[in-house]
Amino acid sequence: MKHVIATKLSRTFPLLCGRPRLNSGLNRSLKTNLGQNNQQDLNEVLSDLNKKRVQNVLEENNRLVQKSISRAGKSEEEREFGSAVLVPFCTYRDKPSILYTVRSRNLISHRNDLSFPGGKVEDQDNKDLVRTAVRECCEELDIHKDQIDVWGHVLRDAKYIRRRYLTIPVIANLGRIEDLKLKMEHPTPEVESILIVPLDYFLAENSTQRYTVYKMVYPREGEVDKYRNTLFTHPQKRIWGMCANFTAALLPIMHPPFEHHLLQHKFFK
Repeated sequence: MKHVIATKLSRTFPLLCGRPRLNSGLNRSLKTNLGQNNQQDLNEVLSDLNKKRVQNVLEENNRLVQKSISRAGKSEEEREFGSAVLVPFCTYRDKPSILYTVRSRNLISHRNDLSFPGGKVEDQDNKDLVRTAVRECCEELDIHKDQIDVWGHVLRDAKYIRRRYLTIPVIANLGRIEDLKLKMEHPTPEVESILIVPLDYFLAENSTQRYTVYKMVYPREGEVDKYRNTLFTHPQKRIWGMCANFTAALLPIMHPPFEHHLLQHKFFK
């Protein structure tokens, strides 16, 4: 089986190498389409009414993805997804926010990287992606599953990636962080620290959104394509990779005015 080969575009186009360039022109900052009224509406992101709306969106998305998977005629093994992460929305200091973890420096892989709680689907999960995400979140944050209000998961499909290598995001609300009494530093051996970013950060004038451009080579078809990876230069920790992609893709689901040109790179198929 031939594998997907991903290489940085800078190998071919040196002008794009080095520091990621400021997202401008066609791809504008998230704040472009957001006015004062939308900032006020941001306080309703974690409301019960918005939860119902988000669940309807996820249900329709997942129905279409499942239909696509079934139409492709894949085997049962090929339909299975390999890992899941919990994307924890929460309220912190009276602001709707999103929680990230910084992986421990003692881990073998991705040490000190920003991440969402999550991991591989294990036998005890019985192929349940939500159970995987919740279990991993409880282990990494040292909280109980009853403190996690799961809104739903977002199925993904990708033409050139086996599903067992795809990570599925699960949207959840942790409620008021102050009530959880989380340890912000070293809550568990896997986590170095916790970073909580208020959603209004992504609307602020100093919210710097950038992207890195990559090229993808598909040996089977001999095609070359390009794709963008979003990143946010937060002052405490750069939000990049899967975390940034999930953040950029899920924010418009949680709050439609977040939608902007960059999200049309079809990160979710």
